[in-house]
Amino acid sequence: MVLTMNPFKTTIALGALVLALAFPLTAMAEATAKPTSESLQAYEQQLKAGEVQAATFNHYSRRMILTLKNGDHVFVHYEAHTNPKLESELKAKGVTVTVLSHGEAEKEAQSVKSASGHTLRWIVLGVVVVVILAVGIYFATRKNRERE
Repeated sequence: MVLTMNPFKTTIALGALVLALAFPLTAMAEATAKPTSESLQAYEQQLKAGEVQAATFNHYSRRMILTLKNGDHVFVHYEAHTNPKLESELKAKGVTVTVLSHGEAEKEAQSVKSASGHTLRWIVLGVVVVVILAVGIYFATRKNRERE
């Protein structure tokens, strides 16, 4: 049995397939760009080894974002009221220290909270698009089978 589709439908089906595959790839790219979490012990080892290039403190969420010399970004959660000690240790090693203002810290905390829901929406949208395309392709090829 030979299936024949007109060229327009074939082009539409291939274009839709490419778009359906593009959604999961963009979600994976977003997931790999996120900084990773580390413990205080790992941070101390990196500081002793001289691997820390810059540090940004977010007092609102008690989080320190480190930029390592190899270009990686990691974040470390610290206990309350330990930030002056951490800042002085970093400055003693010659690391650039930045402290976010209260408004900037709140904005960053909100963007971190909303990022996970945003990614989940894109994944769900991608799945819905794939299902719609599969059903559309099924019905498009079914009509051709009935004609023969």
